[in-house]
Amino acid sequence: MELPVTSKVNVIEGEYEVMRRLVLLLKYIVVIGSLLLALPPLTARAGDAFPPVINLPEDFQTEGIAIGRGDNFFAGSLASRSIYRGD
Repeated sequence: MELPVTSKVNVIEGEYEVMRRLVLLLKYIVVIGSLLLALPPLTARAGDAFPPVINLPEDFQTEGIAIGRGDNFFAGSLASRSIYRGD
């Protein structure tokens, strides 16, 4: 069965519309990706904010160290069950 001419035209126009939208989406992805790659890192590297060695109090059995906001850090002690806050 042969389709009427108007149906064939509608199919071609529909395919064109899909392709046009895909090309437009690809353009947006390229532009947004380029902008994101051009932005500087939003967070400072830890090596820039902290010295290579942090001296803790005597007999401070460190359980772990956590980094806070800015240049603050926190260290927990197993021996005294206290938390040391450094700047």
